[in-house]
Amino acid sequence: MAKAKGGQARKEAAKKTNKKAVRSKAKAADKAVRKGIGKKKKKARDVEKAYSRKQHVHKLERLVKALQAGKPFRIQVAGERIYVPVDAVFNIEHEREGKDEELEFQLKWRND
Repeated sequence: MAKAKGGQARKEAAKKTNKKAVRSKAKAADKAVRKGIGKKKKKARDVEKAYSRKQHVHKLERLVKALQAGKPFRIQVAGERIYVPVDAVFNIEHEREGKDEELEFQLKWRND
């Protein structure tokens, strides 16, 4: 029995070490993105992606949590990962043309 417990303890320690290494790599990657290290020049794009109500609610909940915590927000839209910095400007835009109306919640920032 002692060997089984010791083996289990080693497995748990290995898991914790692995989690720390993954978090460390993720933090380093985020820092590199913020500093622009290893970035390719991005092509202009204007993409509109439709989501189900459930998916939309989930994305908005993640955004709210990030805003409340004062943390950057990461999202993938139409196959591209987007990094929204903490200092992004939030605005709401309303458009009307004939019988059509549009309401946009926008985050704007500049990548230097």
